[in-house]
Amino acid sequence: MRYGTALLSSAIVVLLVLSSGCLGGDDEPEVKVELELMGEKTQNVIQGNNTTFLFAIENNWKDNATLVVSVDKVPEDWSVDLLPPRAVLEKFTGTSVRVNISSPWDANQKGYEFKIKLKAQGSDVHKASQKVRVFILASKVSPELDIVKEGGMVVYMNYTGYLSNGEVFDTNHENTSLSSSIPKAPSYQPRSSYDPTPFRPGSGQMITGFEEGIMGMRQGESKSFFIPEGQAYSDWQDSDINITEEVPLREEWSSNEFNRAFREEPAMWMVVTHRKWNWTAQVVSIDTDEKSTVTLQLQVEPGDETWTYGWKSVVLSVNSTANGGEGVIILATKPDAAGPVAGGPAPSYNASAPVEYDFGKVIEITDTVIKVRIQRSHHDLAGEDLVFYVKVDHFQDA
Repeated sequence: MRYGTALLSSAIVVLLVLSSGCLGGDDEPEVKVELELMGEKTQNVIQGNNTTFLFAIENNWKDNATLVVSVDKVPEDWSVDLLPPRAVLEKFTGTSVRVNISSPWDANQKGYEFKIKLKAQGSDVHKASQKVRVFILASKVSPELDIVKEGGMVVYMNYTGYLSNGEVFDTNHENTSLSSSIPKAPSYQPRSSYDPTPFRPGSGQMITGFEEGIMGMRQGESKSFFIPEGQAYSDWQDSDINITEEVPLREEWSSNEFNRAFREEPAMWMVVTHRKWNWTAQVVSIDTDEKSTVTLQLQVEPGDETWTYGWKSVVLSVNSTANGGEGVIILATKPDAAGPVAGGPAPSYNASAPVEYDFGKVIEITDTVIKVRIQRSHHDLAGEDLVFYVKVDHFQDA
């Protein structure tokens, strides 16, 4: 009986050891580094254009790794950009890499096969690879082929949009959207469906750089292209702020403008805080005209300050009778350590903006003016250069 118990105990110990080995325990997994292509292995591209392959990389072993990506079998007159070509990846984490492959204008019309190679150097060396194929189409288009053109057919496209740091801000590729290894921009929002997206070239539906980038593409073609911020979502405008400026002491507002700005109906002698100057202002008259014009008078004295521009400006004088009774405030800026400084921030009041201020920067300071460049766009991607990968899926009559 005691022998049977000992035998059973030994069997249990063996079973536990075997089970621990099967589950892996603290052992490293069999796959050390994974290189997963997000999308199609074969892409069509016109002579002289470039296309993009996106890979998700997983580091599955218990050590940090330095990742080096390379491409084999690239003809001498082609070019390859790897973004990034090298990265340090922490243990059990993922990242992504874009491989941009560009063909020359005289590339032969055939398929070219490349090998994307990943080498991961940590406590050990691990390698992974993936074959991709670029098929070159003729730059000349026969009349019977549909192409993307202004006023042409509706084009259905698959695409991924990247910021210059490689983060995805928009995509209709489901595997790219769902991959945790591919970094997403803060503004990224997943979709409810991932079908090819329709565009009408020339309709103003797309940003300028995207429209220009897809023109002339044909069904099945893939392409990647760079869009500078000025052709994307930016709207920079230059303006001058006088070192010494005149500010009207009294302002006229319609009753509707007053109500939208202060969320109250105007009333005589009402005191409010001016949204731009942050000084108090008082209603001194309400006309009975069609607009029910409201006159506001700013309540300021010499020595009062404002930080409207992002730096201190000081009231030098107040003249209530100047400019035909409109009155004038002389406001001066004295640049110092607190600003303004060239390259520094320069907010600009804009009553119609979502948060009432546009933001920009100081580009130059002279003896008389502060030159500023203001971003009027409040889009999430304002100020960003973009990179798009697109593929034409099919065309459809408008």
